[in-house]
Amino acid sequence: MSNVEHVGLTEAHRRTVRRRRAALLVGGVAIMNVLSAVTPPLAGRLRWLLGLAPVEVPQAAGSALVFASIALLFIARGLRRGMRHTWIAALALLAISLITNLTKGLDIEEA
Repeated sequence: MSNVEHVGLTEAHRRTVRRRRAALLVGGVAIMNVLSAVTPPLAGRLRWLLGLAPVEVPQAAGSALVFASIALLFIARGLRRGMRHTWIAALALLAISLITNLTKGLDIEEA
């Protein structure tokens, strides 16, 4: 019987480690996105992007990226606690950050 209890503790520990890693990863992406939002895009990429869209699009994308990043920081806490609905919110916010990184200045590395 003690062997069964030990297996249960091991699985609980693995789940805790997975939650912690996911939360750290999402938090790291959020911090990287904030840094990306405050740095100017590369001139060549921005010039190409402005040929496709007006200047307001990259500016709005930069602002949206900041809000998505702050939300990701809050979501990371929920991921750490194992809240299931935060997984869906994290995936949605990560998709938003991908799109906003690309429309902000074709920041492929950050996306």
